[in-house]
Amino acid sequence: RAAVSPATIPVVGYVGAASEYFGFDDHAQGQGLDEIDAPPGVPESAVAVIVRGDSGYPAIREGMVLVYWNCMPDPTDAVGEDCFVKLKDGRTLVKILERGTAAGLWTLVSINASTAPIRDVEIEWAAPIEIRLRRKNWKG
Repeated sequence: RAAVSPATIPVVGYVGAASEYFGFDDHAQGQGLDEIDAPPGVPESAVAVIVRGDSGYPAIREGMVLVYWNCMPDPTDAVGEDCFVKLKDGRTLVKILERGTAAGLWTLVSINASTAPIRDVEIEWAAPIEIRLRRKNWKG
């Protein structure tokens, strides 16, 4: 009987300085730079991002893997959560999502409170960080 491979999650980029996400578009859709073993119950749409640097310390540390899968164009249900947030200007950041001063505007708060909030920005989507894996708990 053949061995069954565990399900995997594609690694699609890095999050680095100032909690900015650096994705890579030079791989086929649904493929990544690398892959990690998927924890039980993770949907096929999940993607992983590796943390580089310490801009999110202490909540997010060097070498961790952050996994998300639910990109919400209307992120109302993600208010107060640590999220990947894609801004209309093209940047993707890891921030705590808060409501802005008007409908359709959002405030992005640093996870470690080291920088001033980014206030009243338009976003394309937000995706809560669903899983954080310590470096020793993923293969990559």
